[in-house]
Amino acid sequence: MFVLAWLLAAWQDVGVNAVRPVFGYNGAFFNMGTWAEFIPGWVEKGPENPQPIIYFLASYIVLTPLAIMGIDKLIETLRRRFPRLNRAGVIAFMIALFTFLCLALEQVFIRFGAWHYLRVNETWSIFPGTMYQFPLYEGVVFGGIVTVISIGIYCFRDKDGLMITDKGIERLKPTKWLPVIRILSLTAVFNLVMMVFMLGFNFVNMHAGTQPPADEIPSYVHHDMCGLADNPPCPPLP
Repeated sequence: MFVLAWLLAAWQDVGVNAVRPVFGYNGAFFNMGTWAEFIPGWVEKGPENPQPIIYFLASYIVLTPLAIMGIDKLIETLRRRFPRLNRAGVIAFMIALFTFLCLALEQVFIRFGAWHYLRVNETWSIFPGTMYQFPLYEGVVFGGIVTVISIGIYCFRDKDGLMITDKGIERLKPTKWLPVIRILSLTAVFNLVMMVFMLGFNFVNMHAGTQPPADEIPSYVHHDMCGLADNPPCPPLP
């Protein structure tokens, strides 16, 4: 259920480049282009960042459930070890943990060349002006807060095993469609969380102008996206 809900919200992953290109996957990943241009309201600005299909699916089908199960067990262990640890303490711990993991893992993948942040806000980034630059606001907000919200929905189930997105489902008549309703309810929440993140991320990106040197950005990363490397500048925003 959790995996399906995230898959139905993951279409927003392309939204990091909604207003202007700031991120690029390595073109060596298997891909079939991107669906970005077909999203209503998408800003037309030429070539876009292709989505790595196999990695994309693996992230949500394999890594997501493993992370959820691992954190669920970790929370149980922490509460047994520290009985006075309340929900606020658990949330604070998870935000700190996932922020750190995001920062660390992003640097690993960036240095392996899997992807790069090609335009960042220098004030709130590490290694600005290099191919290793990384926006800390992405690590804190997405890696920490967004991840913890989504995992917390699952981990903080009630005594009947229901999530907060299942509230009121007991008022529905028993039907074979109840699992579908639960998935769609969870999907709606995940889509809302992702949408809020993307709106904020793109607002910051409108003021993000720090790039690596043009001659250091390989073509298989910038994908001819506007305003990057030696590519033509992006058209004015409508």
